[in-house]
Amino acid sequence: MFYPFNYFHKPRDFVLARTTLLEWLRSGKAFFSLGLPANIEPRKLSEAELNQVEGWIDDDWQGSAFGGYSVSQTDAKNEGYCHFVLENEQTEASLSSLIVEQTSDPAGRNIVQTALKAMLNEHPQLERLSLPDIYRNDTAALLAILGENHPPESWTVETSAGRLELSRTDFEEAQEEPAEADSRSKIENGVGGWLELSVRAVPEAVEPITELFARYGYNQGVVIEEAVEPGPDGGALIDPTAPVTIRTYISTTDQAALGQLEKVRQGLFYLGRLLPIEDLQVAERREEDWANAWKEFYQVHRVGRRSVIKPPWQEYTALPDDIVIEIDPGMAFGTGLHPTTRLCLQLMEDQLDPAIHQKVLDLGTGSGILAIAAARLGVPYILGLDTDPVAVQSAKENVERNGLTGQIVMETGSLAIEENISGEGGFYAFSAEAQRPPDELARSLPFDGIIANIIARILIALAEPMTAALKPGGLLITSGIIGERADEVDAALQKAGLERVERLEESDWVAFAHRRPLAWV
Repeated sequence: MFYPFNYFHKPRDFVLARTTLLEWLRSGKAFFSLGLPANIEPRKLSEAELNQVEGWIDDDWQGSAFGGYSVSQTDAKNEGYCHFVLENEQTEASLSSLIVEQTSDPAGRNIVQTALKAMLNEHPQLERLSLPDIYRNDTAALLAILGENHPPESWTVETSAGRLELSRTDFEEAQEEPAEADSRSKIENGVGGWLELSVRAVPEAVEPITELFARYGYNQGVVIEEAVEPGPDGGALIDPTAPVTIRTYISTTDQAALGQLEKVRQGLFYLGRLLPIEDLQVAERREEDWANAWKEFYQVHRVGRRSVIKPPWQEYTALPDDIVIEIDPGMAFGTGLHPTTRLCLQLMEDQLDPAIHQKVLDLGTGSGILAIAAARLGVPYILGLDTDPVAVQSAKENVERNGLTGQIVMETGSLAIEENISGEGGFYAFSAEAQRPPDELARSLPFDGIIANIIARILIALAEPMTAALKPGGLLITSGIIGERADEVDAALQKAGLERVERLEESDWVAFAHRRPLAWV
């Protein structure tokens, strides 16, 4: 049986599967490897190659690539690992790595074909498949698998530069469910004015769903409806653990946007492999319903002891010690609802001292929420970096909205280029060019503090560059770490020369505060 890594909904389940596979890879047995380099070679993988595979496994889980492991049905032993790179809106797949135990089938044909079936279940709109030409004799079997979604005769087969290329020549729309087909008919006839897309999910899924909806919603607009209960003083209390409803709107006259519905469904499917997300709901709405949705649903909410997140249209009377951060929830990552963001804000309240930390780097800034919080705490200069240009533009608008343009600088790029990036696009994978450090970074080094709310793999990869970018005595706050990888991140940061000063946890997530010693020993 083949188990895709993005099958695992809970981080702890993924980590268990990941650990089991890595133990098998490091077991000392001989392996046939494909893609390391791009031919079959019976040998043990090097440590550098094993590290590369670790990164691929994370990409598989996060949906920016597709891969998993095969287990024998007879003795439940691992048989191999298979990894595909996904490109062009995930309509193209290329087999980049196959690792199998020494066997009579060194090309792992059964594993590749089983993995292909699993991939097509999640990517039925696949238009192009690229494999090494050693699978040329398997063309009939491959076409039979591809033909389960589209007729085999709709595929063309070519060989080029040692690769077997299978391309679909017809691009018929997938069969729609009757209700969806009826809705589409009404939309195309101009009925309803707006199409409302809504989904309920756990709070920690709000940020990635917001980013997904912003890609396709009108004017990047996203509405977030939190669970509100009557407060003791007649006001409202928000339950931060209750499910949240996220909405976006598409104009019925925007045919290009209407054509993206399947991509929205597909994106929600991938996210649903990681976090509890209910089915997408589609409904027609009148103009006034859409226009008033923002103000009706998005509420002021408090994060930590002092931080308060509010939308531009909500009134709020700040308490004396409040740090008020005004964020438009229709922008990219960073609504403040995700546990990783809340943990960062709490550590900033605990550890960030503007008298000492005069210059701070916000690495992976997203909507700029953490950079704005640092400015509100009194930090004179903050540089925000993100590899996503859409996020950088969103952050700039939020910085301007908060009146902090002279205090915060936003740039596209990263602190350093993470090695072994798996390709373009995806939820967390970015090209080397997108990571290129901007000139402003060189002018700002070194920093008194760095805030990095990213993911464990990238934090580990950037442990040494982050340490080098800190002044002696400098503070590093890291978050975005699933609990099972927390010790691994901590070890990497301590190996780079940092000392841990605080650890916070919420649900399955962990955040750290580390400090660079004043004097190296």
